[in-house]
Order: sequence, then structure tokens, then C-alpha cells
Amino acid sequence: APYEDIKAIYDEFFEAMEDLKDEWDIKKYEMLHGTNKTPQQIQDTWTREWYRALNESRPIWDVKNGQTYEEYEINMQMWRENLP
Repeated sequence: APYEDIKAIYDEFFEAMEDLKDEWDIKKYEMLHGTNKTPQQIQDTWTREWYRALNESRPIWDVKNGQTYEEYEINMQMWRENLP
């Protein structure tokens, strides 16, 4: 697809990823697609990457360092409340 057709998809994805990076510590991905992909294929890839990054930001229950389940639940609730 020509770049003009996919520019909005790129812009939306990178804006959404910046929002995630502002809220949580996630990896930065610099994936670019060639012009041999359709806009839908690119949109699907970006959607998967956004959800992957969001899932990566999910708190974990740190039992080894003495975190209680109640503390973990508080962290999960805070995470859920701040989801985009």
C-alpha cells in the first residue's frame, strides 16, 4: 500500500505506544512495514503490538520479595484504573 494510505495507521499506533510508555515502562519497538503490506495487515500488526505492550505492563505478584496478595491486588486495581 502507498505510504499515504498507511500514514494514519502509523501515526495512531505510535501515539498509542507513546501513551503507554508515559504510563508504564515498556520496550520501544521501531517496526516498519514495506509497501507490500495492505493497510489492514499493518493495522492488525500494530494492534497486536499495542496489546502485547499493554500486557507487558501488567503488574506481577512478587512473592519472592514478600509482596502479599492484597498488595498485588492493589497494584492490579491501580493498573486497571489507569488503562488507556
